[in-house]
Amino acid sequence: MKINRSFVLRFIVFIAGLFVMGLGVALTKTGQLGVSPVSSIPNIMSIKFPALTIGNWLTIWNCVLVLGQIIILRRNFKIWQLLQIPLSFVFGYFTDLGMWICSFIPEGVYWIQVLCVVFGTAVLAFGVFMMVQANLIMNSGEAFVKAVSDKSPLEFSTLKIIFDVTFVATSILLSLVFFKGKILGTREGTIFAAVMVGVFVKLFTKLYKKIKGNKKTECAYKAVFADLDRTLLNNDRTISPFTKETIEKLLAAGIDFVPCSGRSLKSFPEELFSIKGIRHAVSSNGVSVDDMQKRKSLEYLVLPEDIPEKVIEFLKDEDVYYECFLDGQGYTEKKYYDDPLAFDEITFPVPYVKETRLTADSMISFILEHKSEIGSLDVIVHPADCDRLVAAMKKHFPEVYITKSERFLFEISNINCGKHKGLERYCSITGIKPSEVVAFGDGPNDIEMLQTAGLAIAVGNASEECKKCATRIVETNNEDGVAKEIQRLFFN
Repeated sequence: MKINRSFVLRFIVFIAGLFVMGLGVALTKTGQLGVSPVSSIPNIMSIKFPALTIGNWLTIWNCVLVLGQIIILRRNFKIWQLLQIPLSFVFGYFTDLGMWICSFIPEGVYWIQVLCVVFGTAVLAFGVFMMVQANLIMNSGEAFVKAVSDKSPLEFSTLKIIFDVTFVATSILLSLVFFKGKILGTREGTIFAAVMVGVFVKLFTKLYKKIKGNKKTECAYKAVFADLDRTLLNNDRTISPFTKETIEKLLAAGIDFVPCSGRSLKSFPEELFSIKGIRHAVSSNGVSVDDMQKRKSLEYLVLPEDIPEKVIEFLKDEDVYYECFLDGQGYTEKKYYDDPLAFDEITFPVPYVKETRLTADSMISFILEHKSEIGSLDVIVHPADCDRLVAAMKKHFPEVYITKSERFLFEISNINCGKHKGLERYCSITGIKPSEVVAFGDGPNDIEMLQTAGLAIAVGNASEECKKCATRIVETNNEDGVAKEIQRLFFN
C-alpha cells in the first residue's frame, strides 16, 4: 500500500481523537452523573459487574455493534470495516487510561461532578471532531446507525436520536433490574451529554473553519482523476444529480476533473460532455489523452504493427474473441455483437456493446488489415482462462502494455499506455504534478493509476487488490462515493 504523509497525519489525528474521546468518557464517568447515550449500557454493566472495567465493557459493547453491522449489512459489510474491532480495544484501553488520569478527582462533591460532566462532554465532542477530520473509519456506534440507515427509509440523523433514546432506556431498564428498582448511572449528565455533544462538535467545526479560513481553495490537490464504470457511474451507468453538481462545483473552484476510463472517448456517457469545464480525459486505458471540449484525441498511441499478428498466432489454439479500437472507435466480431451473452454467459452490459461497437464479419481479417492503426487490441476470454492467459501474454510480450479490465477481458496496447501513463502525459500537458492528483478507482486496471497519484482512493465496491493499494476507501459507486469524498476533501 502506498502511504503518503497526508495519510500518516490523518492516522495520527484519528488515534489522538480516540484518546481524547476515551478521556471524555472517563471524565463523565468520574462525575457519576451519567455518561453519553452510546456509553450508557457499558456504564451500567461496569457498575453491576466491576470485575471488568468501563474500558472492558466499552470494548465488548463496540464489538457487539460491529456484529450488528454484519447481521444488518450481510454481503454489503466490507472486510475493512472489521478494523473497528481492534480500534474498539484501543478505545477501551484509552478510556481506562483516562480513568487513571482522573483518579485524583474527589468524589461526592456536586459542583465538581457537574464540572466533570460539562468538561468531559466538551472533551468527548472534541475527540469526535478530531475523528471526523481524520476521515478514516467511523466509530462502531456511528457505523451501526449508518448500517441501519442504509437499510431503512429513515435518515441517519433521525435514527441517531432513536438509538440514543433506546440505549438510555435500555440502561435504565437494566439498572431497575440489577439494583431492585433503583436508577443508577443515568442522570442529568446523560441528558446534558445527549444534547451537548452535537452542539460542541458543531462549535469546534465552526471555529476550525474560521481559523482555517478559505484554505480549501489552496488545496494541495489540483486535479481529480476518476474511473467511470463502477466508480463514478452508478450500476445503471449514469451519473447521479449529486455527482454532477459536485463535479461542477469542483470545476468552479478551479480544480480539474479528468475522467480516466478503459472506455474509448466515443463511448463516454453523453452526460459527461454536458458538464461545462471538463477539459481533459484519459480514455482506452491510457491509449489516448483527449480534449473533452473538442471531443478529439490530443495524443493517441498505437500498437507496433507487428504485434497484432503475433498475438493472433500466439492465441490461435485458445477459445477467444477479438475487439480492437481504431481512432477511438470500437470494432467487434459480428457474432459477439449479435449475442454478447453467448460467450460463457458473460454478464457484460449488452446495451453498452450495442451502443459503442461497429462490427466486422471476421475480426482477425479486419485486425490484420488495419494492424498499423490499432490503439488497443482486446481479447475476450472465458473467465476461468483470463488470469492464465494474461500471465502468459505478459511473459511472451514484454514490449507491450497488458491490463485486465474485466474478469473475461484483457487489453493489449502500446508500452507507454495504462491509466498511470495517461495521468503522467496529462501532467506533462498541464504542468500539474502527479503528487497534486487525487485518483479514484475500483478495478485492476486502476491500480497503477492509484499508485502514481498523490492521493489514492478506492470506492467501497472496489476489488480487494485495488483496495490494498488505496490510502482511503469511501462509499460505493451507488452511494456517490466519489462525489462525497470530493465534498469532504475540497469543501468541508
